[in-house]
Amino acid sequence: YMMKKYIFLLLIMLSNSIASQNLKSYFISMPDSIIPLLTKVNREDCVDFLDSKMKAEVKNKFGNISELKALTDNYLLLQTTSNSYIEMKLLSVNDSTKIIGVSRSYKAKAVDSSLSFYSTDWQRLDNMKFINLPAREKSALNDSLSFKDLTSQEINDIMDIPLMKISFQETNNDLIFENTSPYTLDKEQLMELKLDRQNKTIRYIWKDGRYVLEK
Repeated sequence: YMMKKYIFLLLIMLSNSIASQNLKSYFISMPDSIIPLLTKVNREDCVDFLDSKMKAEVKNKFGNISELKALTDNYLLLQTTSNSYIEMKLLSVNDSTKIIGVSRSYKAKAVDSSLSFYSTDWQRLDNMKFINLPAREKSALNDSLSFKDLTSQEINDIMDIPLMKISFQETNNDLIFENTSPYTLDKEQLMELKLDRQNKTIRYIWKDGRYVLEK
């Protein structure tokens, strides 16, 4: 009887431990190297402020403000500086394995992002295991844009340094790519080139443990 009771209690403890492993706990426990601007105390303070329905602002290592803007069991949005932010998404690969997707974005004239994947103990994973990224060559990026009356040379001039915004969605596991290169142009250039600034987006859906292009 005592052995059965012990096993029952152990299963409850294990179940509670697994349930508690949400993005909040991974964010707090992650190495400082993932977000060098914030210490563990900073991250704990951000979470505490947000839990208390307060503005989750802290002074980062540079003495500037960072703000945790959103945090759910599987989504996080952190404004690291006035022109950079990080999104995280906790994703289930299968019944026993989860990974953390991280999008880091920087905005000058336009947003440009990078994408990484980590194990739940914050070991860097190979992106190719979880997504075939859209090529950053001009020809592939141009397919996602709406151009009007542009010559190939004009397109090439704009796309010399292609930029891409990568966004996780808070309410589902979709991953959105947007070509942001046209946003580097001012209104006069846009009018002169007759460029439609309303970009199309590329959507990936999470299916069977990896991202696949939406058909």
